[in-house]
Amino acid sequence: MPMRNLLAGAAALLLAGTAAAQIHDPAMTGGGPPVSPIPVIPAIDPATGPLPPQAGEALPDAAIQRAVLETSYRYLAARDGGRVDEAYAMIAPSMRAYLTKDLFRSQILPFNREAGAVQQRTITKISWYRDPPDAPAPGLYAAADFISRFPNLYLHCGYLMWHQEPGGAWKLAREEQSFLDTSMAGDMPPERREPLVRQMGCVLPGEAE
Repeated sequence: MPMRNLLAGAAALLLAGTAAAQIHDPAMTGGGPPVSPIPVIPAIDPATGPLPPQAGEALPDAAIQRAVLETSYRYLAARDGGRVDEAYAMIAPSMRAYLTKDLFRSQILPFNREAGAVQQRTITKISWYRDPPDAPAPGLYAAADFISRFPNLYLHCGYLMWHQEPGGAWKLAREEQSFLDTSMAGDMPPERREPLVRQMGCVLPGEAE
């Protein structure tokens, strides 16, 4: 199982997307907008719904799996709602060392405006690691892969890397996203669009290893 990168740095800021979600001139695109490869999935209750596939040699019990699932959805909801203080409070000190709250705000709020109101967030897989060699601190880590749907984005996916602190709380040690806006995707021929899901590392439902 490939390990998600845990190294923090300025090159790995939250919105290191493949393409900015800027709106292009519709006259430049041919025909209607392309159909997103992200499937429409009914929302679940993270507290009671089914757990996504789990992977890794450090697999914990179901209660801990559920805690990471709930924490992931709570963080994404705070981001999507523009609740910067709430989302930033969930970030680990190692990530805050290079990501100030002002920088965090300057990434989230413009993204929310340009991507449009979130339509769907789905955690598709959680991978578990114990004391990984490139981690900022020892302990248990969980990488929650997700896919998303936004009205102005053709493709959006990424992962949240959580670290369990000594007291049991989960803090965000790293976040990565890849995305492509709908107009930009419309300018591409189908043969260039089709490989993007794989190239961006998106984990779709049913494809988790």
